Amino acid sequence: MTAQSGLTPWRLVARPHVDVRQNRFTQSEFAADLTAVELGRAAPEYRDPARFFGITFLTEGMKTLLASAAARLAGTGGEPVIILQSGFGGGKTHTMLALRHLLTCGEPASLPGVAQVVHGSGAAARCFTLVGTGLGAGQCLSREHEPPLHTPWGLMAWRLAGHAGLELMAEAEALRAAPGSERLIRLLEQAAPCLLMFDELVAYARALDRGAFETFLSFVQSLTEACKIVPRTLIAVSLIGSDIEAGGTRGAEARQRLEKLFGRIHSPWQPASGYEQYDIVRHRLFEQIDQESISERDRTVNGFTALYRGHPASFPDEAAESQYSDRLARAYPIHPELFRLFADVWTTGANETFQQTRGVLRLMAGVVHALWHAEDDGALILPGSLLLSDPLVRAIALEPVDPRFAAILDSEVDGATARPQAIESQRKIYGMPRAATRAARAVFAATAPLRDPAAGGMTAARLRLACAQPGEQINLFVDAVRELAETSAFLHRDGERYWFATEPTLNQLAAEIARDIPASEADAKLHELLAGETGDSKFARVHVPVETDPTLVEDSRVVRLVILDGRYPHTARARTDTPALLIAASALERRGSVQRQYRNALLFAAADAALLEDARWAVCRLIAWTTILRRADQELQLPASRQSAVRARRDEAFYAARRAIRAAWSHLIVPCWPDDNADVALQGFVLHAAPVQNGTGERSIAQASFERAARDGFVVVGRLGGPILKMLLDRVIGERAHIAVRELAEWSARYLYMKRLHTETLLAGAIEELVGPAEAGYAWADSVDETTGRYDGLRFGRVLFPDLRGDGVLVRLEIAQRQAATDTSQRMIRPGSGGFAEELPAPLVPPKRRFSGTVPVDAGRPGPQVARIARAITDELAAATDATVTMQLEITAHRQTGFAETTVSALTARTEALRFTRSEFE
Repeated sequence: MTAQSGLTPWRLVARPHVDVRQNRFTQSEFAADLTAVELGRAAPEYRDPARFFGITFLTEGMKTLLASAAARLAGTGGEPVIILQSGFGGGKTHTMLALRHLLTCGEPASLPGVAQVVHGSGAAARCFTLVGTGLGAGQCLSREHEPPLHTPWGLMAWRLAGHAGLELMAEAEALRAAPGSERLIRLLEQAAPCLLMFDELVAYARALDRGAFETFLSFVQSLTEACKIVPRTLIAVSLIGSDIEAGGTRGAEARQRLEKLFGRIHSPWQPASGYEQYDIVRHRLFEQIDQESISERDRTVNGFTALYRGHPASFPDEAAESQYSDRLARAYPIHPELFRLFADVWTTGANETFQQTRGVLRLMAGVVHALWHAEDDGALILPGSLLLSDPLVRAIALEPVDPRFAAILDSEVDGATARPQAIESQRKIYGMPRAATRAARAVFAATAPLRDPAAGGMTAARLRLACAQPGEQINLFVDAVRELAETSAFLHRDGERYWFATEPTLNQLAAEIARDIPASEADAKLHELLAGETGDSKFARVHVPVETDPTLVEDSRVVRLVILDGRYPHTARARTDTPALLIAASALERRGSVQRQYRNALLFAAADAALLEDARWAVCRLIAWTTILRRADQELQLPASRQSAVRARRDEAFYAARRAIRAAWSHLIVPCWPDDNADVALQGFVLHAAPVQNGTGERSIAQASFERAARDGFVVVGRLGGPILKMLLDRVIGERAHIAVRELAEWSARYLYMKRLHTETLLAGAIEELVGPAEAGYAWADSVDETTGRYDGLRFGRVLFPDLRGDGVLVRLEIAQRQAATDTSQRMIRPGSGGFAEELPAPLVPPKRRFSGTVPVDAGRPGPQVARIARAITDELAAATDATVTMQLEITAHRQTGFAETTVSALTARTEALRFTRSEFE
């Protein structure tokens, strides 16, 4: 089973033919040669009719052609001339060989697969074969045991009818003049039933001089007329499909004129197309699979279908369509995407030297042989499976491409020291075998054969289709090829489109520029990027003191983060004496030359020493691509398309640098209470370094640091709670009877044994919870007279909204109760049995008809405080249904040096828009 998917490897289901397994095939094995068959020198698979049809898949076009040919020689129908015309390697000669075996064996119905096409038996036909590439212009055409003959018609007469035939053509042979159709009719009548096969005629005709050329064309015309008249005779001729393949002007002329001569009375022939290409290759390379193997094939097809339909956005649209399952089954064990590349890239879009059937067979025979012996565990053979490092596969794959791709293949794709293997061995990041190599193979197969690789390219969706198998992480192939493109000398990239080309990339130039960047310039750019790492966090403020003394950051009560620059890295698992810990300790002890007051308000983010150099190198690459973009037009004179690609690379380098910086700044340094550690007791704190995971770079340093601080409780974010506050008070209040709330808020920011609060409103909420329950242990007083020790506005067992900046105090419950018991002149509150307030009867006093109140609001974060006011005060007043409640917000600001005119204008416009009843500057 394959490791990831549980699917059976293809090599355990589809067994290759023995000649493929044993590497007994050569180029000629897949190049049907009529002359070799005629001489008895062809491989058994081509020489023996039964073995030939055993490895041949009968396409619909071939079935039609064979039926028509059999009918023609039987005298029951069919056309006299068949033209087989297609591109180079389109199966023309293979089809002619099928005609020869069918019509000359005498028992066609006994041949494998033929009984459904041709019924019964027939007389064995005589056959004349002329292969144009085997004839020399103006030379003797006959073989050693034959009479010396110099014309195709003389040779045809001898081989069809011996001396009798040669007598008919004696004058035409002697004069080397084309015979007329009457002589040819007499010859064909003697030879019938007969098959006349002409292969590679253009190659022969283009080598003739002008006179001989016209004579040969006259012979062809007369022969077609004679064949039309004589029953049970058939001409089969193969013609190339385009002038490009014809070999020059003379060849193009020969192709066009021969096409017209034969085309007047020809029968159409359809080369293999569509799914039939799958069947031809599978039939030739693999043995027939049994019923059990069909079940395993179907499991594999279902696995790939589920993969494509489960991730429709990650693959090309057609992969999720229902008919793609049929294509997977019919192409098995080869993936349809590999056939698509052969059709669209290797034949249609590539150099014509790659033959669309023969070339595919040769290449895939090599691939199957190499994978078989490598014990490949893939469920299918995909473009990413091509073992391009195998010598045979490499040689065949390089034939149709620019010779310069040989070195590129070895260094950039699939060589012993190729770049993908280096990445896989050094970084170990892909989690499955050879992800980078498979991705590089797929891109090479999809682009290298193209005349203009830059006009094509492999998209990310196509790359996944060409590489991914069920159970694998499909995006790792895109990640791998993207990393390759960062440093490759010949792998080009434009967005999410990749291609190999012989034109070098600018990666080498970028690397040279990056290596020459001074450390000071790199650090300056790194610090510039660090300055942008303050956003999207919930810290009240983030400091980035680059190139300055971090001890100079402000000293205030709000919780802040200090992002230390590259001068102060930290080493994982180090406890003391790293630059980050030393500077953090200094910043906690002092602000400049004075002692720091609010130690509990500072946290620090520091770079990891091991990752810092990666970040610096990423920054150098950003500077390099920025430099290339600046020089692209004038100095480098890059065309607009390449300038666009450079601009994209500059943008990618920026995001890569940002990711590298965010990954490197992976330590959150938190000051903590020393827990009676004698070694640090005098210092008053210890520094704890917590790892921050931000490898994807999706969050800023400040955001990632805050999330870690909140998750681990280094900063209280959601709720402090009354019980926790009581525990802290019991610990720090000592023998004192009370503590001022203003002092408690100050302690929260000053002392490390206190909880570090995200906002002071958390303390206010905790005080509400603390004073509310009867068992809380503390009461509230609006103020205290330190001379008499008397508490004013004393109350307990009641929820309130405390003013953290006022004179309020928290009083020990037993002390508050003693004062309450002796104070009978004021309205008192005692705890109820259920934890709620229970009021004592109060003296009759006139009813209170008007309420007003003023409370200071934290200008830095007014929202939560205003919401508490609304909940605690206005909701209570609104409960009196006949009361009229109004609120107004008063804002006062003072600046010693005065406000700028722009500020005055902006605020005046906004107060008018917000319908302020009064606003003025003075």
